Amino acid sequence: MNKGLEKIKKNIILYIACICAIFLHFYALDKIPMAWHPDEAGSAYDAWCIANYGVDRYRMSYPVLFTNFGGGGQSALYTYMASFFVKIFGMSLYVFRIPAAIMSLAVMFSGIGVLTVLKAEKKQKIMWVVLYTILPYFFMAGRIGLDCNLMLGTSSVFICSLIYALKKDKTWMYIISGLAAGIVLYTYTVSYLVMVLFIVMTFILMMLYKRFNFLNAVAFCVPLAVLALPLIIVQVINIFDLETLVIGKITFVKLAGYRGGEVDIPRISRLPKVLKAVFLHDEMRYNSNPKFCTLYYASIPFFVAGLINAVYQFIKNIRDRKFHPSDIILLWFTVEIIVGTMLGGDGPNTNKMNGIFFSVLFYVVGGVNLIIDKAKHKKTVTFIIAIIYLIFAVAFFKYYFTQEKYFKYAGFNGTLEHAFDIIESNDSLKDKTVYIGWGVNTYIYYFLTELPSPYEMHIEDYMGECGKYKFSLPEEIEENACYIMFGWSDTYNTLSQRDDFQMIELENDMKLAY
Repeated sequence: MNKGLEKIKKNIILYIACICAIFLHFYALDKIPMAWHPDEAGSAYDAWCIANYGVDRYRMSYPVLFTNFGGGGQSALYTYMASFFVKIFGMSLYVFRIPAAIMSLAVMFSGIGVLTVLKAEKKQKIMWVVLYTILPYFFMAGRIGLDCNLMLGTSSVFICSLIYALKKDKTWMYIISGLAAGIVLYTYTVSYLVMVLFIVMTFILMMLYKRFNFLNAVAFCVPLAVLALPLIIVQVINIFDLETLVIGKITFVKLAGYRGGEVDIPRISRLPKVLKAVFLHDEMRYNSNPKFCTLYYASIPFFVAGLINAVYQFIKNIRDRKFHPSDIILLWFTVEIIVGTMLGGDGPNTNKMNGIFFSVLFYVVGGVNLIIDKAKHKKTVTFIIAIIYLIFAVAFFKYYFTQEKYFKYAGFNGTLEHAFDIIESNDSLKDKTVYIGWGVNTYIYYFLTELPSPYEMHIEDYMGECGKYKFSLPEEIEENACYIMFGWSDTYNTLSQRDDFQMIELENDMKLAY
Protein backbone atom coordinates (compact mmCIF):
# COMPACT_ATOMS: atom_id res chain seq x y z
CA MET A 1 0.00 0.00 0.00
CA ASN A 2 2.81 2.37 0.95
CA LYS A 3 4.57 1.69 -2.33
CA GLY A 4 1.35 2.39 -4.22
CA LEU A 5 0.79 5.66 -2.40
CA GLU A 6 4.41 6.63 -2.97
CA LYS A 7 4.04 5.97 -6.69
CA ILE A 8 0.87 8.08 -6.88
CA LYS A 9 2.55 10.91 -4.96
CA LYS A 10 5.61 10.74 -7.21
CA ASN A 11 3.52 10.94 -10.40
CA ILE A 12 0.65 13.09 -9.15
CA ILE A 13 1.19 15.84 -11.74
CA LEU A 14 1.19 13.28 -14.57
CA TYR A 15 -2.00 11.66 -13.26
CA ILE A 16 -3.76 15.02 -12.89
CA ALA A 17 -2.77 15.96 -16.46
CA CYS A 18 -4.16 12.63 -17.75
CA ILE A 19 -7.45 13.17 -15.90
CA CYS A 20 -7.77 16.68 -17.37
CA ALA A 21 -7.19 15.28 -20.87
CA ILE A 22 -9.84 12.60 -20.40
CA PHE A 23 -12.36 15.09 -19.03
CA LEU A 24 -11.84 17.57 -21.87
CA HIS A 25 -12.22 14.86 -24.51
CA PHE A 26 -15.56 13.65 -23.17
CA TYR A 27 -17.00 16.98 -22.02
CA ALA A 28 -19.87 18.22 -24.27
CA LEU A 29 -18.83 15.67 -26.87
CA ASP A 30 -22.19 15.90 -28.63
CA LYS A 31 -22.39 19.70 -28.42
CA ILE A 32 -19.07 20.75 -29.90
CA PRO A 33 -18.93 20.36 -32.81
CA MET A 34 -22.68 20.70 -33.10
CA ALA A 35 -24.65 18.38 -35.39
CA TRP A 36 -23.54 15.45 -37.53
CA HIS A 37 -20.96 15.39 -40.31
CA PRO A 38 -22.60 13.50 -43.25
CA ASP A 39 -20.00 10.72 -42.93
CA GLU A 40 -20.76 10.51 -39.20
CA ALA A 41 -24.46 10.21 -39.97
CA GLY A 42 -23.86 7.47 -42.55
CA SER A 43 -21.54 5.53 -40.27
CA ALA A 44 -23.95 5.94 -37.34
CA TYR A 45 -26.90 4.47 -39.24
CA ASP A 46 -24.66 1.64 -40.45
CA ALA A 47 -23.56 1.06 -36.84
CA TRP A 48 -27.18 0.91 -35.71
CA CYS A 49 -28.03 -1.57 -38.49
CA ILE A 50 -25.00 -3.74 -37.63
CA ALA A 51 -25.85 -3.64 -33.91
CA ASN A 52 -29.48 -4.68 -34.47
CA TYR A 53 -29.54 -6.65 -37.74
CA GLY A 54 -25.97 -7.70 -38.56
CA VAL A 55 -26.08 -5.85 -41.89
CA ASP A 56 -25.28 -2.32 -43.06
CA ARG A 57 -27.75 0.15 -44.60
CA TYR A 58 -27.44 -1.69 -47.97
CA ARG A 59 -28.23 -5.03 -46.25
CA MET A 60 -24.69 -6.36 -46.65
CA SER A 61 -23.71 -8.59 -43.75
CA TYR A 62 -20.60 -7.54 -41.84
CA PRO A 63 -18.77 -5.79 -44.68
CA VAL A 64 -14.98 -5.58 -44.60
CA LEU A 65 -15.32 -2.10 -46.08
CA PHE A 66 -18.54 -0.10 -45.83
CA THR A 67 -20.10 1.35 -48.97
CA ASN A 68 -20.94 4.84 -47.67
CA PHE A 69 -22.32 7.45 -50.10
CA GLY A 70 -21.94 6.90 -53.81
CA GLY A 71 -19.97 3.72 -53.25
CA GLY A 72 -16.83 5.64 -52.30
CA GLY A 73 -16.11 3.34 -49.38
CA GLN A 74 -15.68 3.90 -45.65
CA SER A 75 -13.20 2.10 -43.40
CA ALA A 76 -14.81 -0.38 -41.06
CA LEU A 77 -13.20 -0.05 -37.63
CA TYR A 78 -15.06 3.06 -36.50
CA THR A 79 -18.48 1.72 -37.47
CA TYR A 80 -17.91 -1.59 -35.67
CA MET A 81 -16.61 0.17 -32.56
CA ALA A 82 -19.61 2.51 -32.62
CA SER A 83 -22.01 -0.42 -33.08
CA PHE A 84 -20.74 -1.88 -29.78
CA PHE A 85 -21.60 1.31 -27.87
CA VAL A 86 -24.86 1.82 -29.78
CA LYS A 87 -25.95 -1.71 -28.85
CA ILE A 88 -25.37 -0.97 -25.16
CA PHE A 89 -26.42 2.69 -24.84
CA GLY A 90 -28.66 3.31 -27.85
CA MET A 91 -28.19 5.81 -30.65
CA SER A 92 -27.10 9.37 -29.96
CA LEU A 93 -24.41 11.72 -31.21
CA TYR A 94 -22.58 11.47 -27.87
CA VAL A 95 -22.57 7.67 -27.94
CA PHE A 96 -21.44 7.60 -31.56
CA ARG A 97 -18.45 9.86 -30.83
CA ILE A 98 -17.17 7.79 -27.89
CA PRO A 99 -14.78 5.72 -30.10
CA ALA A 100 -13.23 8.95 -31.40
CA ALA A 101 -12.49 10.15 -27.88
CA ILE A 102 -11.17 6.76 -26.74
CA MET A 103 -8.83 6.29 -29.69
CA SER A 104 -7.61 9.85 -29.45
CA LEU A 105 -6.62 9.17 -25.84
CA ALA A 106 -4.66 6.16 -27.11
CA VAL A 107 -2.20 8.71 -28.50
CA MET A 108 -1.58 10.07 -25.02
CA PHE A 109 -1.08 6.67 -23.37
CA SER A 110 1.04 5.33 -26.26
CA GLY A 111 3.32 8.35 -25.94
CA ILE A 112 3.78 7.67 -22.23
CA GLY A 113 4.60 4.05 -23.12
CA VAL A 114 7.18 5.05 -25.74
CA LEU A 115 8.85 7.55 -23.41
CA THR A 116 8.96 4.86 -20.71
CA VAL A 117 10.75 2.44 -23.06
CA LEU A 118 13.17 5.19 -24.05
CA LYS A 119 13.85 5.85 -20.35
CA ALA A 120 12.82 9.47 -20.68
CA GLU A 121 12.67 11.66 -17.61
CA LYS A 122 9.36 12.18 -15.84
CA LYS A 123 9.28 15.81 -17.00
CA GLN A 124 9.13 14.65 -20.64
CA LYS A 125 6.11 12.46 -19.89
CA ILE A 126 4.42 15.44 -18.23
CA MET A 127 5.25 17.60 -21.26
CA TRP A 128 3.79 14.94 -23.54
CA VAL A 129 0.48 14.73 -21.67
CA VAL A 130 0.14 18.49 -21.19
CA LEU A 131 0.90 19.30 -24.84
CA TYR A 132 -1.36 16.49 -26.03
CA THR A 133 -4.13 17.99 -23.87
CA ILE A 134 -3.79 21.61 -24.99
CA LEU A 135 -2.72 21.41 -28.64
CA PRO A 136 -5.79 22.03 -30.85
CA TYR A 137 -5.46 19.16 -33.33
CA PHE A 138 -5.42 16.33 -30.79
CA PHE A 139 -8.37 17.86 -28.97
CA MET A 140 -10.48 18.60 -32.07
CA ALA A 141 -9.79 15.32 -33.90
CA GLY A 142 -10.89 13.36 -30.83
CA ARG A 143 -14.32 14.98 -30.85
CA ILE A 144 -15.62 13.95 -34.27
CA GLY A 145 -16.54 10.45 -35.42
CA LEU A 146 -14.71 10.19 -38.75
CA ASP A 147 -13.36 6.77 -39.64
CA CYS A 148 -10.06 8.10 -40.98
CA ASN A 149 -9.17 9.85 -37.73
CA LEU A 150 -8.75 6.49 -36.00
CA MET A 151 -5.50 6.04 -37.93
CA LEU A 152 -3.74 8.36 -35.49
CA GLY A 153 -4.76 6.43 -32.37
CA THR A 154 -4.25 2.95 -33.81
CA SER A 155 -0.91 3.83 -35.44
CA SER A 156 0.26 5.30 -32.11
CA VAL A 157 -0.51 1.98 -30.42
CA PHE A 158 1.30 0.18 -33.25
CA ILE A 159 4.41 2.38 -32.98
CA CYS A 160 4.47 1.89 -29.22
CA SER A 161 4.11 -1.91 -29.52
CA LEU A 162 6.81 -2.10 -32.19
CA ILE A 163 9.26 -0.06 -30.12
CA TYR A 164 8.57 -2.34 -27.16
CA ALA A 165 9.19 -5.41 -29.36
CA LEU A 166 12.43 -4.01 -30.80
CA LYS A 167 13.66 -2.97 -27.36
CA LYS A 168 12.77 -6.20 -25.51
CA ASP A 169 13.30 -8.49 -28.53
CA LYS A 170 10.56 -10.91 -27.45
CA THR A 171 8.76 -12.96 -30.12
CA TRP A 172 5.34 -12.61 -28.46
CA MET A 173 5.74 -8.85 -28.57
CA TYR A 174 6.23 -9.01 -32.34
CA ILE A 175 2.97 -10.95 -32.60
CA ILE A 176 1.16 -8.19 -30.72
CA SER A 177 2.83 -5.57 -32.89
CA GLY A 178 1.73 -7.41 -36.04
CA LEU A 179 -1.86 -7.46 -34.77
CA ALA A 180 -1.65 -3.74 -33.99
CA ALA A 181 -0.33 -3.09 -37.50
CA GLY A 182 -3.22 -5.04 -39.03
CA ILE A 183 -5.80 -3.07 -37.07
CA VAL A 184 -4.41 0.20 -38.46
CA LEU A 185 -5.40 -0.96 -41.96
CA TYR A 186 -9.10 -0.87 -40.98
CA THR A 187 -9.02 2.85 -40.23
CA TYR A 188 -8.09 4.53 -43.51
CA THR A 189 -7.17 3.40 -47.00
CA VAL A 190 -4.17 5.77 -46.94
CA SER A 191 -2.76 3.52 -44.21
CA TYR A 192 -2.25 0.70 -46.73
CA LEU A 193 0.54 2.58 -48.48
CA VAL A 194 1.95 4.05 -45.26
CA MET A 195 2.22 0.62 -43.64
CA VAL A 196 3.82 -1.07 -46.65
CA LEU A 197 6.50 1.61 -47.04
CA PHE A 198 7.12 1.80 -43.30
CA ILE A 199 7.49 -1.96 -42.83
CA VAL A 200 9.85 -2.26 -45.81
CA MET A 201 12.00 0.62 -44.51
CA THR A 202 12.01 -0.87 -41.00
CA PHE A 203 13.16 -4.27 -42.28
CA ILE A 204 15.93 -2.59 -44.30
CA LEU A 205 17.01 -0.63 -41.23
CA MET A 206 17.07 -3.77 -39.10
CA MET A 207 19.23 -5.54 -41.70
CA LEU A 208 21.56 -2.54 -41.79
CA TYR A 209 21.94 -2.76 -38.02
CA LYS A 210 22.28 -6.57 -38.28
CA ARG A 211 19.27 -6.95 -35.99
CA PHE A 212 17.00 -8.69 -38.49
CA ASN A 213 15.62 -11.89 -36.97
CA PHE A 214 13.70 -14.22 -39.27
CA LEU A 215 11.57 -15.75 -36.50
CA ASN A 216 10.57 -12.31 -35.20
CA ALA A 217 9.80 -11.15 -38.73
CA VAL A 218 7.48 -14.12 -39.22
CA ALA A 219 5.88 -13.52 -35.82
CA PHE A 220 5.14 -9.95 -36.94
CA CYS A 221 4.08 -10.65 -40.52
CA VAL A 222 1.73 -13.62 -39.96
CA PRO A 223 -0.89 -11.83 -37.81
CA LEU A 224 -0.53 -8.75 -40.02
CA ALA A 225 -1.15 -10.86 -43.15
CA VAL A 226 -4.19 -12.57 -41.58
CA LEU A 227 -5.79 -9.21 -40.77
CA ALA A 228 -4.78 -7.70 -44.11
CA LEU A 229 -6.15 -10.59 -46.23
CA PRO A 230 -9.83 -9.48 -46.19
CA LEU A 231 -8.80 -5.99 -47.31
CA ILE A 232 -6.57 -7.44 -50.02
CA ILE A 233 -9.56 -9.42 -51.32
CA VAL A 234 -11.63 -6.21 -51.42
CA GLN A 235 -8.86 -4.44 -53.35
CA VAL A 236 -8.61 -7.29 -55.87
CA ILE A 237 -12.38 -7.27 -56.36
CA ASN A 238 -12.41 -3.54 -57.06
CA ILE A 239 -9.21 -3.31 -59.11
CA PHE A 240 -10.32 -6.12 -61.44
CA ASP A 241 -14.00 -5.11 -61.41
CA LEU A 242 -15.23 -8.38 -59.92
CA GLU A 243 -18.56 -8.96 -58.17
CA THR A 244 -19.24 -8.57 -54.46
CA LEU A 245 -18.20 -11.73 -52.62
CA VAL A 246 -19.86 -13.15 -49.51
CA ILE A 247 -18.05 -15.79 -47.46
CA GLY A 248 -20.12 -16.96 -44.51
CA LYS A 249 -21.43 -13.73 -43.03
CA ILE A 250 -18.50 -11.57 -44.21
CA THR A 251 -19.06 -9.35 -47.25
CA PHE A 252 -16.24 -8.26 -49.56
CA VAL A 253 -17.78 -5.28 -51.30
CA LYS A 254 -17.54 -4.16 -54.92
CA LEU A 255 -17.66 -0.37 -54.66
CA ALA A 256 -19.44 1.71 -57.27
CA GLY A 257 -17.11 4.67 -56.68
CA TYR A 258 -13.76 2.98 -56.02
CA ARG A 259 -11.12 5.63 -55.31
CA GLY A 260 -7.88 3.73 -55.81
CA GLY A 261 -6.78 6.23 -58.45
CA GLU A 262 -6.41 9.03 -55.90
CA VAL A 263 -2.86 7.89 -55.05
CA ASP A 264 -0.20 9.24 -57.40
CA ILE A 265 3.60 9.24 -57.61
CA PRO A 266 5.35 11.50 -55.08
CA ARG A 267 5.32 15.12 -56.24
CA ILE A 268 7.50 17.72 -54.55
CA SER A 269 4.96 20.35 -55.64
CA ARG A 270 2.55 18.92 -53.05
CA LEU A 271 5.00 19.31 -50.16
CA PRO A 272 3.98 22.90 -49.27
CA LYS A 273 0.35 21.78 -48.96
CA VAL A 274 1.41 18.80 -46.84
CA LEU A 275 3.34 21.05 -44.46
CA LYS A 276 0.50 23.57 -44.33
CA ALA A 277 -2.00 20.83 -43.46
CA VAL A 278 0.24 19.48 -40.70
CA PHE A 279 1.56 22.67 -39.10
CA LEU A 280 -1.00 25.34 -39.98
CA HIS A 281 -4.50 24.43 -41.14
CA ASP A 282 -6.52 23.19 -44.10
CA GLU A 283 -9.80 24.28 -45.68
CA MET A 284 -12.01 22.26 -43.33
CA ARG A 285 -12.49 24.11 -40.08
CA TYR A 286 -13.49 21.04 -38.10
CA ASN A 287 -9.98 19.70 -38.77
CA SER A 288 -8.05 22.80 -37.78
CA ASN A 289 -8.92 26.35 -36.76
CA PRO A 290 -6.97 28.94 -38.82
CA LYS A 291 -6.78 31.23 -35.79
CA PHE A 292 -4.92 28.70 -33.64
CA CYS A 293 -3.61 26.22 -36.26
CA THR A 294 -3.07 22.55 -35.52
CA LEU A 295 -0.37 22.96 -32.87
CA TYR A 296 -0.13 26.74 -32.27
CA TYR A 297 2.60 28.72 -34.03
CA ALA A 298 4.73 28.44 -30.89
CA SER A 299 5.23 24.70 -31.48
CA ILE A 300 6.88 25.04 -34.89
CA PRO A 301 10.36 26.09 -33.67
CA PHE A 302 10.28 23.39 -31.00
CA PHE A 303 9.34 20.80 -33.63
CA VAL A 304 12.19 21.94 -35.90
CA ALA A 305 14.68 21.68 -33.02
CA GLY A 306 13.40 18.22 -32.10
CA LEU A 307 13.47 16.96 -35.68
CA ILE A 308 16.98 18.27 -36.39
CA ASN A 309 18.23 16.58 -33.24
CA ALA A 310 16.48 13.32 -34.23
CA VAL A 311 18.01 13.40 -37.74
CA TYR A 312 21.45 14.07 -36.26
CA GLN A 313 21.06 11.15 -33.85
CA PHE A 314 19.76 8.91 -36.64
CA ILE A 315 22.77 9.66 -38.85
CA LYS A 316 25.08 9.06 -35.89
CA ASN A 317 23.35 5.74 -35.16
CA ILE A 318 23.69 4.65 -38.78
CA ARG A 319 27.38 5.56 -38.81
CA ASP A 320 28.03 3.71 -35.56
CA ARG A 321 25.70 0.81 -36.47
CA LYS A 322 24.01 1.37 -33.12
CA PHE A 323 20.24 1.01 -33.24
CA HIS A 324 18.02 3.23 -31.12
CA PRO A 325 14.24 2.58 -30.89
CA SER A 326 13.45 6.27 -31.53
CA ASP A 327 14.75 5.77 -35.09
CA ILE A 328 11.42 4.06 -35.76
CA ILE A 329 9.54 7.32 -35.14
CA LEU A 330 11.70 9.16 -37.67
CA LEU A 331 10.95 6.46 -40.24
CA TRP A 332 7.23 6.85 -39.59
CA PHE A 333 7.40 10.64 -39.96
CA THR A 334 9.37 10.31 -43.21
CA VAL A 335 6.93 7.80 -44.70
CA GLU A 336 3.95 9.99 -43.79
CA ILE A 337 5.53 12.98 -45.58
CA ILE A 338 6.27 10.86 -48.67
CA VAL A 339 2.73 9.48 -48.79
CA GLY A 340 1.35 13.00 -48.29
CA THR A 341 3.08 14.06 -51.52
CA MET A 342 1.42 11.10 -53.28
CA LEU A 343 -2.17 12.10 -52.47
CA GLY A 344 -3.99 13.12 -55.64
CA GLY A 345 -7.63 14.13 -55.95
CA ASP A 346 -8.12 17.09 -53.61
CA GLY A 347 -4.57 16.64 -52.40
CA PRO A 348 -3.34 16.37 -48.82
CA ASN A 349 -5.34 17.88 -45.97
CA THR A 350 -5.15 17.62 -42.19
CA ASN A 351 -7.34 14.54 -41.73
CA LYS A 352 -5.56 12.70 -44.57
CA MET A 353 -2.29 13.42 -42.77
CA ASN A 354 -3.63 12.53 -39.31
CA GLY A 355 -1.27 9.57 -38.87
CA ILE A 356 1.74 11.90 -38.72
CA PHE A 357 0.77 13.75 -35.56
CA PHE A 358 2.16 11.21 -33.07
CA SER A 359 5.65 11.72 -34.50
CA VAL A 360 5.12 15.49 -34.72
CA LEU A 361 4.20 15.69 -31.03
CA PHE A 362 7.20 13.50 -30.20
CA TYR A 363 9.51 16.05 -31.83
CA VAL A 364 7.74 19.03 -30.28
CA VAL A 365 8.29 17.47 -26.85
CA GLY A 366 11.86 16.59 -27.81
CA GLY A 367 12.50 20.15 -28.96
CA VAL A 368 11.12 21.70 -25.77
CA ASN A 369 13.19 19.30 -23.66
CA LEU A 370 16.33 19.98 -25.73
CA ILE A 371 16.04 23.76 -25.42
CA ILE A 372 15.46 23.56 -21.66
CA ASP A 373 18.42 21.19 -21.18
CA LYS A 374 20.74 23.44 -23.22
CA ALA A 375 19.66 26.62 -21.44
CA LYS A 376 21.87 28.19 -18.78
CA HIS A 377 18.87 29.26 -16.74
CA LYS A 378 16.66 26.22 -17.01
CA LYS A 379 13.96 27.33 -14.60
CA THR A 380 13.57 30.68 -16.35
CA VAL A 381 13.33 29.11 -19.80
CA THR A 382 10.88 26.48 -18.51
CA PHE A 383 8.74 29.24 -16.99
CA ILE A 384 8.74 31.28 -20.22
CA ILE A 385 7.77 28.26 -22.36
CA ALA A 386 5.03 27.32 -19.89
CA ILE A 387 3.63 30.87 -19.96
CA ILE A 388 3.64 30.95 -23.77
CA TYR A 389 1.67 27.70 -23.98
CA LEU A 390 -0.63 28.76 -21.15
CA ILE A 391 -1.56 31.94 -23.03
CA PHE A 392 -2.27 29.98 -26.22
CA ALA A 393 -4.22 27.29 -24.37
CA VAL A 394 -6.39 29.74 -22.40
CA ALA A 395 -7.17 31.66 -25.59
CA PHE A 396 -7.99 28.48 -27.52
CA PHE A 397 -10.22 26.80 -24.94
CA LYS A 398 -12.00 30.05 -24.11
CA TYR A 399 -12.72 30.53 -27.80
CA TYR A 400 -13.68 26.89 -28.35
CA PHE A 401 -16.13 26.61 -25.46
CA THR A 402 -17.64 30.10 -25.79
CA GLN A 403 -17.67 30.78 -29.54
CA GLU A 404 -16.82 27.67 -31.52
CA LYS A 405 -19.73 25.80 -29.93
CA TYR A 406 -22.10 28.10 -31.83
CA PHE A 407 -20.28 27.66 -35.12
CA LYS A 408 -21.99 25.31 -37.56
CA TYR A 409 -19.49 23.68 -39.89
CA ALA A 410 -20.52 23.53 -43.53
CA GLY A 411 -22.32 20.26 -44.30
CA PHE A 412 -22.99 19.35 -40.65
CA ASN A 413 -26.67 18.82 -39.88
CA GLY A 414 -28.84 17.67 -37.02
CA THR A 415 -31.41 14.92 -37.00
CA LEU A 416 -35.04 15.84 -37.65
CA GLU A 417 -36.91 14.83 -34.47
CA HIS A 418 -37.91 18.37 -33.48
CA ALA A 419 -39.20 19.27 -36.95
CA PHE A 420 -41.06 15.96 -37.27
CA ASP A 421 -42.65 16.41 -33.83
CA ILE A 422 -43.98 19.83 -34.85
CA ILE A 423 -45.32 18.54 -38.18
CA GLU A 424 -46.90 15.36 -36.84
CA SER A 425 -48.52 17.08 -33.84
CA ASN A 426 -50.22 19.67 -36.04
CA ASP A 427 -53.31 18.34 -37.88
CA SER A 428 -52.98 21.01 -40.56
CA LEU A 429 -49.39 19.98 -41.35
CA LYS A 430 -49.19 16.21 -40.96
CA ASP A 431 -50.58 15.44 -44.42
CA LYS A 432 -48.48 18.00 -46.28
CA THR A 433 -45.49 17.21 -48.47
CA VAL A 434 -42.26 17.92 -46.57
CA TYR A 435 -39.21 19.14 -48.47
CA ILE A 436 -35.91 18.60 -46.67
CA GLY A 437 -32.82 20.45 -47.93
CA TRP A 438 -30.08 20.77 -48.96
CA GLY A 439 -30.14 17.66 -51.09
CA VAL A 440 -26.64 16.20 -50.68
CA ASN A 441 -27.10 12.89 -48.88
CA THR A 442 -30.07 14.43 -47.04
CA TYR A 443 -31.79 11.07 -46.88
CA ILE A 444 -29.33 9.81 -44.26
CA TYR A 445 -30.61 12.35 -41.72
CA TYR A 446 -34.13 11.04 -42.24
CA PHE A 447 -32.99 7.45 -41.72
CA LEU A 448 -30.90 8.43 -38.70
CA THR A 449 -33.97 10.12 -37.21
CA GLU A 450 -36.45 7.35 -37.89
CA LEU A 451 -34.02 4.39 -37.56
CA PRO A 452 -36.01 2.09 -39.83
CA SER A 453 -35.02 -1.51 -40.39
CA PRO A 454 -32.76 -1.82 -43.47
CA TYR A 455 -35.00 -4.72 -44.53
CA GLU A 456 -38.21 -2.69 -44.39
CA MET A 457 -36.96 0.30 -46.37
CA HIS A 458 -34.35 -0.33 -49.03
CA ILE A 459 -32.19 2.73 -48.99
CA GLU A 460 -31.59 2.72 -52.76
CA ASP A 461 -35.31 3.38 -53.26
CA TYR A 462 -35.46 6.32 -50.85
CA MET A 463 -32.48 8.49 -51.68
CA GLY A 464 -34.78 10.98 -53.44
CA GLU A 465 -37.93 10.69 -51.39
CA CYS A 466 -39.74 8.55 -48.86
CA GLY A 467 -43.51 8.93 -48.88
CA LYS A 468 -44.36 12.57 -48.21
CA TYR A 469 -40.74 13.43 -47.41
CA LYS A 470 -38.68 14.79 -50.33
CA PHE A 471 -34.93 14.94 -49.80
CA SER A 472 -34.28 18.19 -51.66
CA LEU A 473 -35.72 21.68 -51.93
CA PRO A 474 -37.89 22.51 -54.99
CA GLU A 475 -36.86 25.08 -57.56
CA GLU A 476 -40.26 26.78 -57.21
CA ILE A 477 -42.12 27.26 -53.93
CA GLU A 478 -45.03 24.88 -53.45
CA GLU A 479 -47.67 26.68 -51.39
CA ASN A 480 -49.19 23.70 -49.61
CA ALA A 481 -45.96 22.15 -48.29
CA CYS A 482 -43.56 22.23 -45.35
CA TYR A 483 -39.87 23.03 -45.67
CA ILE A 484 -37.06 21.83 -43.38
CA MET A 485 -33.93 23.78 -44.25
CA PHE A 486 -30.34 23.28 -43.13
CA GLY A 487 -28.92 26.79 -42.80
CA TRP A 488 -29.06 29.31 -45.60
CA SER A 489 -30.52 28.49 -49.04
CA ASP A 490 -32.33 30.31 -51.85
CA THR A 491 -35.54 28.68 -50.63
CA TYR A 492 -34.96 30.01 -47.10
CA ASN A 493 -34.22 33.46 -48.50
CA THR A 494 -37.50 33.44 -50.43
CA LEU A 495 -39.68 32.02 -47.66
CA SER A 496 -38.29 34.34 -44.98
CA GLN A 497 -39.56 37.31 -46.98
CA ARG A 498 -43.10 35.99 -47.37
CA ASP A 499 -45.75 36.95 -44.82
CA ASP A 500 -47.89 33.89 -45.53
CA PHE A 501 -45.19 31.44 -44.33
CA GLN A 502 -44.36 30.83 -40.68
CA MET A 503 -40.67 30.32 -39.89
CA ILE A 504 -39.60 28.32 -36.81
CA GLU A 505 -35.96 28.29 -35.71
CA LEU A 506 -34.83 24.79 -34.72
CA GLU A 507 -31.60 23.62 -33.09
CA ASN A 508 -28.40 23.18 -35.09
CA ASP A 509 -29.22 26.18 -37.30
CA MET A 510 -32.21 24.39 -38.90
CA LYS A 511 -35.48 26.07 -39.88
CA LEU A 512 -39.00 24.83 -40.43
CA ALA A 513 -41.28 26.85 -42.70
CA TYR A 514 -44.95 26.23 -43.55
